Amino acid sequence: MPFQPDDVPYIPEERLCEEKEGKMYLILAPELPNCISVNAEAKTVMDLCDGAKTIREITEELSRNLGEDPEENLSDMVNFFNYLESKKFAFKEPIKREFLPREPDNLEQLWLNITNKCNLKCRHCHSFFGSPLKNELTTEEITDLIKEASHFKECTLIISGGEPFCRDDIVEIVEAASHYFGERISVITNGTLINDEKAHILADSHVKVQISLEGPDEESNDTIRGKGVFTKAVTALRRLKRLGVDVIVRMTLLKTNKHKMRETIEFVKKEGIAPVSFELLKMGGRSLDSLEDINPTTDELIQTYRQIKELDPDSSYIGFDESLKPGVTRMVKRDLCSAGHRMLSVGADGGVYPCAGLMYPEFLAGNIREKPLEEIWKESPVLKKIRRLSVSQIPECKDCPIRYMCGGGCLVDIFWEHKTLYRKTPRCAFMRAMKWDELKASRYKKKSWG
Repeated sequence: MPFQPDDVPYIPEERLCEEKEGKMYLILAPELPNCISVNAEAKTVMDLCDGAKTIREITEELSRNLGEDPEENLSDMVNFFNYLESKKFAFKEPIKREFLPREPDNLEQLWLNITNKCNLKCRHCHSFFGSPLKNELTTEEITDLIKEASHFKECTLIISGGEPFCRDDIVEIVEAASHYFGERISVITNGTLINDEKAHILADSHVKVQISLEGPDEESNDTIRGKGVFTKAVTALRRLKRLGVDVIVRMTLLKTNKHKMRETIEFVKKEGIAPVSFELLKMGGRSLDSLEDINPTTDELIQTYRQIKELDPDSSYIGFDESLKPGVTRMVKRDLCSAGHRMLSVGADGGVYPCAGLMYPEFLAGNIREKPLEEIWKESPVLKKIRRLSVSQIPECKDCPIRYMCGGGCLVDIFWEHKTLYRKTPRCAFMRAMKWDELKASRYKKKSWG
Protein backbone atom coordinates (compact mmCIF):
# COMPACT_ATOMS: atom_id res chain seq x y z
CA MET A 1 0.00 0.00 0.00
CA PRO A 2 1.43 3.44 -0.88
CA PHE A 3 2.47 5.94 1.76
CA GLN A 4 -0.29 8.13 3.21
CA PRO A 5 0.13 11.63 4.76
CA ASP A 6 -0.07 10.34 8.35
CA ASP A 7 2.42 7.49 7.89
CA VAL A 8 5.85 7.69 9.54
CA PRO A 9 8.55 7.06 6.92
CA TYR A 10 11.70 5.23 8.00
CA ILE A 11 14.89 5.77 6.05
CA PRO A 12 18.33 4.36 6.90
CA GLU A 13 19.89 6.10 9.91
CA GLU A 14 23.43 5.49 8.66
CA ARG A 15 23.78 7.55 5.50
CA LEU A 16 26.77 8.86 3.62
CA CYS A 17 26.25 11.87 1.38
CA GLU A 18 28.52 12.98 -1.44
CA GLU A 19 27.83 16.17 -3.37
CA LYS A 20 27.96 15.99 -7.14
CA GLU A 21 28.15 18.80 -9.65
CA GLY A 22 24.81 20.49 -10.34
CA LYS A 23 23.86 20.23 -6.65
CA MET A 24 22.97 16.57 -6.93
CA TYR A 25 23.80 14.25 -4.06
CA LEU A 26 24.69 10.58 -3.91
CA ILE A 27 23.12 9.17 -0.74
CA LEU A 28 24.57 5.86 0.36
CA ALA A 29 23.02 3.55 2.98
CA PRO A 30 25.76 1.05 3.88
CA GLU A 31 23.68 -1.37 5.95
CA LEU A 32 21.02 -2.10 3.35
CA PRO A 33 23.08 -1.67 1.11
CA ASN A 34 21.58 0.87 -1.28
CA CYS A 35 22.20 4.25 -2.84
CA ILE A 36 20.21 6.94 -4.61
CA SER A 37 20.89 10.31 -6.20
CA VAL A 38 18.69 13.29 -5.27
CA ASN A 39 18.69 17.07 -5.52
CA ALA A 40 19.30 19.47 -2.63
CA GLU A 41 15.62 19.85 -1.70
CA ALA A 42 15.10 16.09 -1.59
CA LYS A 43 18.19 15.72 0.60
CA THR A 44 16.73 18.29 3.01
CA VAL A 45 13.50 16.27 3.22
CA MET A 46 15.44 13.10 3.97
CA ASP A 47 17.37 14.90 6.71
CA LEU A 48 14.04 15.70 8.42
CA CYS A 49 13.15 12.00 8.71
CA ASP A 50 13.78 10.97 12.33
CA GLY A 51 11.56 7.90 12.69
CA ALA A 52 8.98 9.93 14.65
CA LYS A 53 7.57 12.57 12.29
CA THR A 54 4.78 11.73 9.88
CA ILE A 55 4.91 12.83 6.26
CA ARG A 56 2.41 15.55 7.13
CA GLU A 57 4.64 16.84 9.96
CA ILE A 58 7.72 16.77 7.74
CA THR A 59 5.81 18.74 5.11
CA GLU A 60 4.70 21.31 7.67
CA GLU A 61 8.23 21.83 9.00
CA LEU A 62 9.76 22.14 5.54
CA SER A 63 7.00 24.48 4.32
CA ARG A 64 7.34 26.65 7.41
CA ASN A 65 11.07 27.04 6.75
CA LEU A 66 10.37 27.94 3.11
CA GLY A 67 7.39 30.21 3.84
CA GLU A 68 5.06 28.02 1.79
CA ASP A 69 1.60 26.46 2.26
CA PRO A 70 1.93 22.87 3.62
CA GLU A 71 -1.29 21.73 1.96
CA GLU A 72 0.05 22.68 -1.46
CA ASN A 73 3.21 20.63 -0.86
CA LEU A 74 1.67 17.57 0.82
CA SER A 75 0.78 15.66 -2.35
CA ASP A 76 4.28 16.11 -3.78
CA MET A 77 5.79 14.99 -0.48
CA VAL A 78 3.72 11.80 -0.41
CA ASN A 79 4.77 11.10 -3.99
CA PHE A 80 8.41 11.63 -3.03
CA PHE A 81 8.25 9.04 -0.23
CA ASN A 82 6.50 6.60 -2.53
CA TYR A 83 9.37 7.16 -4.96
CA LEU A 84 11.87 6.44 -2.17
CA GLU A 85 9.93 3.31 -1.26
CA SER A 86 10.05 2.11 -4.88
CA LYS A 87 13.84 2.50 -4.70
CA LYS A 88 14.02 0.59 -1.39
CA PHE A 89 15.12 3.72 0.45
CA ALA A 90 12.00 4.41 2.56
CA PHE A 91 9.99 1.91 4.61
CA LYS A 92 6.83 1.83 6.70
CA GLU A 93 8.53 -0.05 9.54
CA PRO A 94 11.89 0.38 11.29
CA ILE A 95 14.75 -1.16 9.35
CA LYS A 96 16.41 -4.25 10.80
CA ARG A 97 19.41 -5.79 9.07
CA GLU A 98 21.16 -7.77 11.80
CA PHE A 99 24.01 -10.07 10.85
CA LEU A 100 23.14 -13.75 11.10
CA PRO A 101 25.55 -16.60 10.36
CA ARG A 102 24.83 -17.72 6.82
CA GLU A 103 23.19 -21.05 6.21
CA PRO A 104 24.59 -22.85 3.18
CA ASP A 105 23.01 -21.45 0.06
CA ASN A 106 22.33 -23.60 -2.95
CA LEU A 107 25.60 -25.00 -4.24
CA GLU A 108 26.05 -23.01 -7.46
CA GLN A 109 29.57 -24.02 -8.49
CA LEU A 110 31.45 -27.25 -7.94
CA TRP A 111 35.06 -27.10 -9.07
CA LEU A 112 36.34 -30.57 -9.87
CA ASN A 113 40.13 -30.53 -10.10
CA ILE A 114 40.67 -33.91 -11.71
CA THR A 115 44.48 -33.87 -11.66
CA ASN A 116 47.43 -31.91 -10.36
CA LYS A 117 49.36 -32.82 -13.48
CA CYS A 118 50.04 -29.94 -15.85
CA ASN A 119 52.15 -29.66 -18.98
CA LEU A 120 52.94 -25.98 -18.29
CA LYS A 121 54.64 -24.10 -15.48
CA CYS A 122 52.94 -20.73 -15.62
CA ARG A 123 54.59 -18.01 -13.55
CA HIS A 124 51.28 -16.81 -12.12
CA CYS A 125 49.92 -20.23 -11.07
CA HIS A 126 48.20 -20.10 -7.67
CA SER A 127 49.46 -23.62 -6.95
CA PHE A 128 52.46 -25.75 -7.88
CA PHE A 129 50.75 -27.84 -10.54
CA GLY A 130 53.09 -30.05 -12.54
CA SER A 131 53.31 -33.64 -11.33
CA PRO A 132 50.17 -35.68 -10.56
CA LEU A 133 49.36 -36.73 -7.00
CA LYS A 134 50.06 -40.37 -6.16
CA ASN A 135 46.48 -41.01 -5.01
CA GLU A 136 44.35 -39.15 -7.55
CA LEU A 137 40.70 -40.12 -7.98
CA THR A 138 39.97 -42.96 -10.36
CA THR A 139 37.64 -42.68 -13.33
CA GLU A 140 34.94 -44.54 -11.39
CA GLU A 141 35.31 -42.29 -8.34
CA ILE A 142 35.05 -39.16 -10.47
CA THR A 143 32.01 -40.51 -12.30
CA ASP A 144 30.31 -41.39 -9.00
CA LEU A 145 31.05 -37.91 -7.66
CA ILE A 146 29.61 -36.26 -10.77
CA LYS A 147 26.45 -38.35 -10.41
CA GLU A 148 26.11 -37.40 -6.73
CA ALA A 149 26.79 -33.72 -7.38
CA SER A 150 24.10 -33.59 -10.07
CA HIS A 151 21.52 -33.76 -7.26
CA PHE A 152 22.37 -30.11 -6.54
CA LYS A 153 19.91 -28.92 -9.17
CA GLU A 154 21.24 -25.38 -9.67
CA CYS A 155 24.90 -26.37 -9.66
CA THR A 156 27.36 -25.79 -12.49
CA LEU A 157 30.24 -28.25 -12.77
CA ILE A 158 33.65 -26.76 -13.56
CA ILE A 159 36.24 -29.32 -14.65
CA SER A 160 39.75 -28.09 -14.04
CA GLY A 161 43.20 -29.14 -12.89
CA GLY A 162 46.17 -28.93 -13.25
CA GLU A 163 45.49 -29.38 -16.91
CA PRO A 164 42.45 -31.67 -17.27
CA PHE A 165 43.54 -32.92 -20.71
CA CYS A 166 46.61 -34.48 -19.09
CA ARG A 167 44.32 -37.30 -17.90
CA ASP A 168 43.97 -40.23 -20.27
CA ASP A 169 40.31 -40.64 -19.27
CA ILE A 170 39.29 -37.02 -19.91
CA VAL A 171 36.86 -38.09 -22.65
CA GLU A 172 35.03 -40.45 -20.27
CA ILE A 173 34.91 -37.75 -17.60
CA VAL A 174 33.48 -35.14 -19.97
CA GLU A 175 30.90 -37.61 -21.30
CA ALA A 176 29.81 -38.51 -17.75
CA ALA A 177 29.55 -34.83 -16.87
CA SER A 178 27.45 -34.19 -19.96
CA HIS A 179 25.15 -37.10 -19.09
CA TYR A 180 24.44 -35.88 -15.54
CA PHE A 181 24.80 -32.10 -15.85
CA GLY A 182 23.59 -31.45 -19.38
CA GLU A 183 24.91 -28.08 -20.53
CA ARG A 184 25.81 -26.87 -17.01
CA ILE A 185 29.48 -27.68 -17.51
CA SER A 186 32.62 -25.64 -18.08
CA VAL A 187 36.08 -27.02 -18.79
CA ILE A 188 39.05 -24.80 -17.94
CA THR A 189 42.14 -25.60 -19.97
CA ASN A 190 45.29 -24.09 -21.41
CA GLY A 191 44.19 -25.47 -24.78
CA THR A 192 47.55 -26.91 -25.81
CA LEU A 193 46.40 -30.57 -25.75
CA ILE A 194 43.08 -30.21 -27.58
CA ASN A 195 43.35 -32.13 -30.86
CA ASP A 196 40.57 -32.69 -33.42
CA GLU A 197 39.22 -35.79 -31.65
CA LYS A 198 38.95 -34.06 -28.28
CA ALA A 199 37.48 -30.94 -29.86
CA HIS A 200 34.69 -33.03 -31.39
CA ILE A 201 34.02 -34.70 -28.02
CA LEU A 202 33.69 -31.28 -26.39
CA ALA A 203 31.35 -30.14 -29.15
CA ASP A 204 29.18 -33.26 -28.87
CA SER A 205 29.00 -32.85 -25.08
CA HIS A 206 27.76 -29.22 -25.33
CA VAL A 207 30.21 -27.96 -22.72
CA LYS A 208 31.56 -24.46 -22.36
CA VAL A 209 35.33 -24.22 -22.69
CA GLN A 210 37.45 -21.57 -21.02
CA ILE A 211 40.92 -21.22 -22.50
CA SER A 212 43.51 -19.19 -20.65
CA LEU A 213 45.49 -16.54 -22.53
CA GLU A 214 47.53 -13.74 -21.02
CA GLY A 215 47.48 -11.45 -24.04
CA PRO A 216 46.69 -11.15 -27.74
CA ASP A 217 50.14 -12.20 -28.98
CA GLU A 218 53.11 -14.46 -28.30
CA GLU A 219 55.07 -11.76 -26.51
CA SER A 220 52.51 -11.09 -23.78
CA ASN A 221 51.24 -14.66 -23.41
CA ASP A 222 54.38 -16.75 -23.67
CA THR A 223 56.27 -14.57 -21.18
CA ILE A 224 53.91 -16.00 -18.56
CA ARG A 225 52.88 -19.38 -19.96
CA GLY A 226 55.92 -20.56 -21.89
CA LYS A 227 57.30 -20.57 -25.42
CA GLY A 228 54.92 -21.73 -28.13
CA VAL A 229 51.84 -21.79 -25.90
CA PHE A 230 50.07 -18.88 -27.62
CA THR A 231 50.06 -20.55 -31.03
CA LYS A 232 48.74 -23.85 -29.63
CA ALA A 233 46.05 -22.14 -27.54
CA VAL A 234 44.81 -20.02 -30.44
CA THR A 235 44.73 -23.09 -32.67
CA ALA A 236 42.49 -24.78 -30.10
CA LEU A 237 40.28 -21.68 -29.85
CA ARG A 238 39.71 -21.62 -33.59
CA ARG A 239 39.20 -25.38 -33.79
CA LEU A 240 36.52 -25.27 -31.09
CA LYS A 241 34.88 -22.18 -32.54
CA ARG A 242 34.51 -23.88 -35.94
CA LEU A 243 32.68 -26.74 -34.24
CA GLY A 244 30.25 -24.38 -32.51
CA VAL A 245 31.66 -24.78 -29.01
CA ASP A 246 30.91 -21.93 -26.59
CA VAL A 247 34.42 -20.60 -25.89
CA ILE A 248 35.56 -17.98 -23.39
CA VAL A 249 39.05 -16.51 -23.08
CA ARG A 250 40.28 -16.12 -19.49
CA MET A 251 42.90 -13.45 -18.87
CA THR A 252 44.60 -12.52 -15.60
CA LEU A 253 45.43 -8.83 -15.16
CA LEU A 254 49.21 -8.71 -14.76
CA LYS A 255 51.96 -6.13 -14.81
CA THR A 256 53.21 -7.78 -18.01
CA ASN A 257 49.93 -7.50 -19.97
CA LYS A 258 48.19 -4.42 -18.55
CA HIS A 259 49.14 -2.41 -21.65
CA LYS A 260 47.48 -4.98 -23.94
CA MET A 261 43.82 -4.48 -23.04
CA ARG A 262 42.78 -2.78 -26.26
CA GLU A 263 44.57 -5.36 -28.42
CA THR A 264 43.07 -8.22 -26.40
CA ILE A 265 39.50 -6.99 -26.83
CA GLU A 266 40.13 -6.40 -30.55
CA PHE A 267 41.57 -9.92 -30.82
CA VAL A 268 38.49 -11.43 -29.17
CA LYS A 269 36.18 -9.50 -31.49
CA LYS A 270 38.14 -10.58 -34.55
CA GLU A 271 38.02 -14.23 -33.51
CA GLY A 272 34.27 -14.04 -32.86
CA ILE A 273 34.68 -15.08 -29.23
CA ALA A 274 32.73 -13.39 -26.46
CA PRO A 275 33.46 -12.61 -23.79
CA VAL A 276 37.02 -12.35 -22.58
CA SER A 277 36.84 -12.80 -18.83
CA PHE A 278 39.27 -10.70 -16.80
CA GLU A 279 40.38 -11.76 -13.33
CA LEU A 280 42.81 -10.72 -10.65
CA LEU A 281 45.99 -12.59 -9.84
CA LYS A 282 45.32 -15.19 -7.14
CA MET A 283 48.02 -15.31 -4.49
CA GLY A 284 49.75 -18.56 -3.61
CA GLY A 285 51.78 -21.29 -5.22
CA ARG A 286 54.22 -20.43 -7.99
CA SER A 287 52.94 -16.84 -8.26
CA LEU A 288 54.60 -15.95 -4.95
CA ASP A 289 58.01 -16.35 -6.59
CA SER A 290 57.23 -13.68 -9.21
CA LEU A 291 54.96 -11.19 -7.43
CA GLU A 292 57.32 -8.26 -7.87
CA ASP A 293 57.47 -8.83 -11.64
CA ILE A 294 53.85 -9.76 -12.40
CA ASN A 295 51.56 -8.35 -9.69
CA PRO A 296 50.23 -4.90 -10.70
CA THR A 297 50.31 -2.04 -8.21
CA THR A 298 47.03 -0.62 -6.96
CA ASP A 299 47.32 2.38 -9.27
CA GLU A 300 48.04 0.11 -12.23
CA LEU A 301 44.99 -2.03 -11.44
CA ILE A 302 42.71 1.00 -11.13
CA GLN A 303 43.98 2.46 -14.39
CA THR A 304 43.66 -0.87 -16.22
CA TYR A 305 40.15 -1.56 -14.92
CA ARG A 306 38.95 1.89 -15.98
CA GLN A 307 40.54 1.42 -19.39
CA ILE A 308 38.72 -1.88 -19.88
CA LYS A 309 35.39 -0.28 -18.96
CA GLU A 310 36.00 2.60 -21.38
CA LEU A 311 36.92 0.23 -24.20
CA ASP A 312 33.73 -1.79 -23.81
CA PRO A 313 31.24 0.19 -21.66
CA ASP A 314 28.33 -2.13 -22.49
CA SER A 315 30.32 -5.27 -21.62
CA SER A 316 29.64 -6.78 -25.06
CA TYR A 317 33.05 -8.42 -25.22
CA ILE A 318 34.21 -8.47 -21.62
CA GLY A 319 33.31 -10.26 -18.44
CA PHE A 320 34.73 -10.34 -14.94
CA ASP A 321 35.28 -12.95 -12.29
CA GLU A 322 33.48 -12.60 -8.96
CA SER A 323 35.94 -10.21 -7.33
CA LEU A 324 35.79 -7.83 -10.30
CA LYS A 325 32.10 -7.95 -11.11
CA PRO A 326 30.74 -4.43 -11.47
CA GLY A 327 27.49 -2.97 -10.24
CA VAL A 328 25.49 -2.86 -7.04
CA THR A 329 22.29 -4.79 -6.38
CA ARG A 330 19.86 -2.95 -4.14
CA MET A 331 19.20 -4.63 -0.78
CA VAL A 332 21.63 -7.48 -1.48
CA LYS A 333 24.62 -7.65 0.83
CA ARG A 334 27.88 -8.86 -0.61
CA ASP A 335 29.41 -10.37 2.50
CA LEU A 336 32.80 -11.82 1.58
CA CYS A 337 33.07 -14.13 -1.41
CA SER A 338 31.10 -17.25 -2.32
CA ALA A 339 33.70 -19.71 -0.99
CA GLY A 340 32.01 -22.36 1.12
CA HIS A 341 28.46 -21.13 0.83
CA ARG A 342 27.79 -21.11 -2.91
CA MET A 343 30.98 -22.81 -4.08
CA LEU A 344 33.06 -25.90 -3.31
CA SER A 345 36.21 -27.35 -4.79
CA VAL A 346 37.17 -31.02 -4.88
CA GLY A 347 40.86 -31.79 -5.19
CA ALA A 348 42.40 -34.52 -7.32
CA ASP A 349 42.67 -36.74 -4.21
CA GLY A 350 39.02 -36.23 -3.19
CA GLY A 351 39.62 -33.52 -0.60
CA VAL A 352 36.82 -30.93 -0.36
CA TYR A 353 37.62 -27.25 0.15
CA PRO A 354 35.71 -23.93 0.20
CA CYS A 355 37.17 -22.89 -3.17
CA ALA A 356 39.93 -23.72 -5.63
CA GLY A 357 42.23 -21.07 -4.15
CA LEU A 358 41.99 -22.37 -0.57
CA MET A 359 43.03 -25.97 -1.15
CA TYR A 360 45.31 -26.15 1.88
CA PRO A 361 45.20 -28.39 4.99
CA GLU A 362 43.67 -25.73 7.26
CA PHE A 363 40.66 -25.49 4.91
CA LEU A 364 40.09 -29.22 4.31
CA ALA A 365 36.36 -29.79 4.89
CA GLY A 366 36.33 -33.55 4.27
CA ASN A 367 37.05 -36.16 1.62
CA ILE A 368 34.56 -37.75 -0.75
CA ARG A 369 36.30 -41.09 -0.22
CA GLU A 370 35.14 -40.95 3.39
CA LYS A 371 31.83 -39.04 3.35
CA PRO A 372 29.17 -38.12 0.79
CA LEU A 373 29.56 -34.67 -0.73
CA GLU A 374 26.16 -33.52 0.56
CA GLU A 375 27.08 -34.46 4.13
CA ILE A 376 30.33 -32.51 3.89
CA TRP A 377 28.43 -29.55 2.40
CA LYS A 378 25.92 -29.46 5.25
CA GLU A 379 27.93 -30.62 8.26
CA SER A 380 31.61 -29.75 7.87
CA PRO A 381 32.92 -27.64 10.81
CA VAL A 382 35.36 -25.94 8.43
CA LEU A 383 32.55 -24.79 6.14
CA LYS A 384 30.40 -23.72 9.10
CA LYS A 385 33.27 -21.57 10.34
CA ILE A 386 33.65 -19.97 6.90
CA ARG A 387 29.92 -19.22 6.87
CA ARG A 388 30.15 -17.43 10.20
CA LEU A 389 32.57 -14.91 8.72
CA SER A 390 31.27 -11.44 7.93
CA VAL A 391 32.83 -8.24 6.65
CA SER A 392 31.24 -6.62 9.72
CA GLN A 393 33.69 -8.61 11.89
CA ILE A 394 36.81 -7.35 10.13
CA PRO A 395 38.23 -4.40 12.12
CA GLU A 396 39.36 -2.39 9.09
CA CYS A 397 36.09 -3.03 7.20
CA LYS A 398 33.26 -2.87 9.73
CA ASP A 399 32.80 0.92 9.48
CA CYS A 400 33.51 1.28 5.76
CA PRO A 401 30.51 2.85 3.97
CA ILE A 402 30.73 0.44 1.03
CA ARG A 403 31.48 -2.69 3.06
CA TYR A 404 28.41 -4.59 1.80
CA MET A 405 28.91 -3.48 -1.81
CA CYS A 406 32.58 -4.41 -1.93
CA GLY A 407 31.93 -7.49 0.20
CA GLY A 408 35.42 -7.58 1.67
CA GLY A 409 37.20 -9.18 -1.26
CA CYS A 410 38.62 -12.62 -1.97
CA LEU A 411 39.41 -14.88 0.99
CA VAL A 412 42.41 -16.29 -0.87
CA ASP A 413 44.08 -12.88 -1.05
CA ILE A 414 43.24 -12.14 2.58
CA PHE A 415 44.67 -15.45 3.79
CA TRP A 416 47.93 -15.16 1.87
CA GLU A 417 48.49 -11.59 2.99
CA HIS A 418 47.66 -12.03 6.68
CA LYS A 419 47.52 -15.82 7.38
CA THR A 420 44.06 -15.21 8.85
CA LEU A 421 40.66 -14.47 7.32
CA TYR A 422 39.80 -11.67 9.78
CA ARG A 423 41.65 -8.86 8.02
CA LYS A 424 40.99 -6.57 5.08
CA THR A 425 41.92 -7.58 1.56
CA PRO A 426 45.31 -6.37 0.30
CA ARG A 427 43.35 -5.05 -2.69
CA CYS A 428 41.24 -2.73 -0.53
CA ALA A 429 42.22 0.52 -2.27
CA PHE A 430 41.49 -0.98 -5.68
CA MET A 431 38.15 -2.43 -4.57
CA ARG A 432 37.08 0.92 -3.11
CA ALA A 433 37.97 2.81 -6.28
CA MET A 434 36.20 0.26 -8.46
CA LYS A 435 32.99 0.27 -6.40
CA TRP A 436 32.82 4.06 -6.15
CA ASP A 437 33.23 4.26 -9.92
CA GLU A 438 30.32 1.87 -10.36
CA LEU A 439 28.13 3.63 -7.79
CA LYS A 440 28.55 7.01 -9.40
CA ALA A 441 28.18 5.75 -12.95
CA SER A 442 25.07 3.69 -12.28
CA ARG A 443 23.24 6.24 -10.15
CA TYR A 444 23.99 9.45 -12.00
CA LYS A 445 23.18 8.14 -15.44
CA LYS A 446 19.71 7.08 -14.26
CA LYS A 447 16.75 9.37 -13.74
CA SER A 448 16.71 10.49 -10.12
CA TRP A 449 14.41 12.61 -7.97
CA GLY A 450 14.86 16.22 -8.86
